[in-house]
Amino acid sequence: MIYTHLIAALLAAVLSSIGTWTIQSWRYDAKELERAELQIALDRESRTLERKRSQNVIDAQNSARVRDVALRRDSDAARLESDGLRDDLAAIRRQLPGLADDAVRRYADAASVVFSDCSRKYQEVAGAASGHASDVKTLEDAWPK
Repeated sequence: MIYTHLIAALLAAVLSSIGTWTIQSWRYDAKELERAELQIALDRESRTLERKRSQNVIDAQNSARVRDVALRRDSDAARLESDGLRDDLAAIRRQLPGLADDAVRRYADAASVVFSDCSRKYQEVAGAASGHASDVKTLEDAWPK
């Protein structure tokens, strides 16, 4: 009879251990599943952020190309205009010795107006360049580090 009680107690202890082990295994599996789901969510968020940053870089590069084309076009137009003015001034300079005093005064007056317009334009360009330099500094400061 003692053997039966001993066997029953031993069987109860074994079943209790197996049950405890099974429950702990379930808890561990649940925690491991939770950790894996969290890692998947973090990876997904990281990929989304990386795609967003990559798209921002691509957009910035595309905008820079568009600005570069516009700057080259404007630079070429300004160069053509400058060449035209230089040719006009050279032609006027060649004509000066044969002109009357009144004509020379008119040419000087016209040259003064052109110089004034050029000076104003240079000031506008300098202001725009300062603004662009400020924009560049702002973008550099805002860029993720």
